[in-house]
Amino acid sequence: MNFQINFQLELIGDDTKLAPQCHFTATEPKMMLMFEDMREKNYKVLPRQHQLNFDEAKPLVVKLAKLHASSAVLFETNPSLMEPYIEGSISTNPKRQDFLVHYKNCTRTIGLVAENEWGDEWKTIAQKLKALEETILKKSCELYIRDPSGFSVINHNDMWVPNFFFKFNEDGGVNDVLFI
Repeated sequence: MNFQINFQLELIGDDTKLAPQCHFTATEPKMMLMFEDMREKNYKVLPRQHQLNFDEAKPLVVKLAKLHASSAVLFETNPSLMEPYIEGSISTNPKRQDFLVHYKNCTRTIGLVAENEWGDEWKTIAQKLKALEETILKKSCELYIRDPSGFSVINHNDMWVPNFFFKFNEDGGVNDVLFI
């Protein structure tokens, strides 16, 4: 897919690289991807606790927009290429629910934190969060049902700091960023 997205960008004269070259994929014994070694090109993964500033986040948003735009073109021009991506990663399909339990756990935890550690003004929100634990999976699955008459794009779906390679210039500014 990365090749197809990059090809779409090249058609309009954009040489943006969105992700490292993928050398190998496997599903057995478990899902695995092997990428080129980006350390050789001076890219690094930031600590998961790192909070991006505007200058670090901006190139991510620009590349995300290019991913969305390129994938929208692919949906329009070659829909068969997009078949593997039609079903969302959050789905009622039992084979695709391995991490959905985390939604319930996170909702419960933030509800308890709001109830026990935040001020009284958060009590109503805490109750709503705790109640959401029972419906979060159903609501999440509904959000990911593709509307065939709507605008469709590939979604990165796991946008947090450890899922990006950053390359910095001598001044400490972001020179480039790649999706993992």
